[in-house]
Amino acid sequence: MYSHPNNIIICFTVVLLSLGNADQIRARHTPAGSKPNIIFIMADDLGYGDLGSYGQSMIQTPHIDRLAREGIRFTQAYAGGPACTPSRSVLMTGQHNGHTAARDNIPHYHTYLQKEDTTVAEVLQDAGYRTGGVGKWSLGDAGTVGRATNQGFDMWLGYLNQDHAHYYYTDYLDYNERRLELSGNAVLREHYSHDILTNKALQFIRKSKDDPFFLYAAFTLPHFSSESEDEHGLTVPSTVPYTDKDWPESARKYAAMVHMLDRDVGRIVELVDELGLGKKTLIIFTSDNGGHRTIWKEFDTNGPLRGYKRNLTEGGIRVPFIARWTGTVPAGRVSKEVISFQDMMPTFAELAGVASPPQY
Repeated sequence: MYSHPNNIIICFTVVLLSLGNADQIRARHTPAGSKPNIIFIMADDLGYGDLGSYGQSMIQTPHIDRLAREGIRFTQAYAGGPACTPSRSVLMTGQHNGHTAARDNIPHYHTYLQKEDTTVAEVLQDAGYRTGGVGKWSLGDAGTVGRATNQGFDMWLGYLNQDHAHYYYTDYLDYNERRLELSGNAVLREHYSHDILTNKALQFIRKSKDDPFFLYAAFTLPHFSSESEDEHGLTVPSTVPYTDKDWPESARKYAAMVHMLDRDVGRIVELVDELGLGKKTLIIFTSDNGGHRTIWKEFDTNGPLRGYKRNLTEGGIRVPFIARWTGTVPAGRVSKEVISFQDMMPTFAELAGVASPPQY
C-alpha cells in the first residue's frame, strides 16, 4: 500500500482532523510558533477484536475505549506488515517493505535500519521536538547504526532486540547508550518491565511538557513471553481482575495483560489532561500487527478478520487505530478511510511544519 504524500493529507490528516491542512490546524489550535505534541502508543500483537470499542465483550478496556469516544476510531487501518520488525520499520521510515532495510523478523540478520535511513524521530527532532521512546525497538541492536539513539531518539528505554523483548522479567533494559541493570530480576521477579517502561514514559511527558515532544510508547504487551518465564508464554504478575473467571489459565493471563496495557494507556492520557496538554497533544493508539492465532478462541481476538499475525491477510495487518486531539479531532467519530503506518511520516512532518525526507 502506498499513498502519494498529497493524498495522505486528504486520507489521514483531513479525515483525522476535519479542519483542512496541517498549517491551518496549527494556526487554529496551537499558540503562535508552537507545534502539537505527538504521542504514539503501540501495543504488540493486540488483535483487531481485543478492544471493547472494536467489539470485545469479555476483556474490559475502559481507558482505550474512552480514548475512542473522545476521538476518532478507524476501522480500516493497516500496520506496516504482519510481524514486528517489518511493521515497525515501515512506521519509522514511511517506506513500504520493498524499500526499507529492516524487512525481516529475524534478529541479527540484516534487519536493522541503516545510516542513510531517515526516521520519523529524526524528522521531528530536527523540527525542534524532544524525542523519547520506550518499549520494543527491534530496528538496531547495541553497536549498530540502527540503535534508537542513532535514529533520532533523545531518550530510549527498553529492548533493542526483539528476542530480548520476550522476557518481561529481564536482567537489564537498554537505556540510551548503556544498560539499566536489573541484576537477579529473572529469578527474583521484582521488576516487571512494562511497569518500568510506563513510568519512564510518564516521566518523559512531565519533563517535556514545556516543549513540543514526540513520545513513541512501543509497549510489549500483550506479546507472548519466553516459555522459560511462563509455561503458557504469558508472563504477567497477576491475573486480576480475571482470577475468578471460569476460563483456561492462559486466557486469564492474556486478559490480564490486555488489562495492564489498558490501565497504563489510561495513565498516559490522564497525565496529559492533568498537565493541561490535551488541546495540544495528538494521542494515537494502535497495534504493530494482528493478534496471535493461539489466543483462546472465545476472545475472538481478530474479530471478523481472516488470519492472524504473520499472515498477509486482513487478520495479520489490519489493526485498531484510535486518535484523540482534544478540541481538534471530532469526538466519537468512526472512519472507514484506509490509512497505514506509511502515512505517519508525512502526517507528522506536516504537523511539525517541515517537509518529509526526499526518499519518502
